[in-house]
Amino acid sequence: MGDHRAEIKLQFEIHGKTYATTMSINYWPNDEGIDERLVEWFRTCWEEARARWQQARNTYWAKEDAELLRTRELAERDRLVRKHGLR
Repeated sequence: MGDHRAEIKLQFEIHGKTYATTMSINYWPNDEGIDERLVEWFRTCWEEARARWQQARNTYWAKEDAELLRTRELAERDRLVRKHGLR
């Protein structure tokens, strides 16, 4: 009596990565009716996925910014060449 053991399998995909786990829990809900270990596992997966997404986003925008800066610098160079009659 009193044993509320549950075998659960969880899997989800986010930002191109699949997270999966199998847990044997003796159910004891938090205030929302969810075993806190499930919440913690999901939180950990989410934080990793979000960090991977943010890094990819930062890399993308750094490349975009570098290309934009190069375009602006070349345009400025061409403007100065024309202005001062160089070349």
